[in-house]
Amino acid sequence: MSQCTVRCVLISVCMISSIAAGRAEDGNQDKSQDRVLPISVELGDVSLTKLPFVMAAEAGIYKRNGLEVKQFITPNAAELIRRSAGLVVPREFVGTGFGDINIGGGSPTIVRMTTDARAPQRVVLATTDDISRFHIVGRNDISGPEDLKGRRVGFSVVAP
Repeated sequence: MSQCTVRCVLISVCMISSIAAGRAEDGNQDKSQDRVLPISVELGDVSLTKLPFVMAAEAGIYKRNGLEVKQFITPNAAELIRRSAGLVVPREFVGTGFGDINIGGGSPTIVRMTTDARAPQRVVLATTDDISRFHIVGRNDISGPEDLKGRRVGFSVVAP
């Protein structure tokens, strides 16, 4: 496993654990250390960016940290990958509804955020990419970030 993948898995476990701890503090969960906390994780699309989460589950990392994680791919994403790449997601890994946590992807998530008013607002917590793949779209006279100094910039979402 690469160092970047290990880091991503550790960040994911910490993120899921902190959400689980918050739920336990709400009084909805027994405070016993012997119990595992159920968490559902919506993985969204089928892509290599979801591999660290699948590997964490298979390696038992979630269970060792007191979490019973049910990860799933949405039916639409499963159908899309079947039509586009011929890959069939096993039925037990397809789920419906919203997960307690949603692990989104890059471009499809950003496009949905900007075109669907009902889309959840996202914050990037971690990434496995070491290069930003987002682009600034502008006029021909803007050739780089330095050309933006003193200009107005429009954006689709205000960061929280």
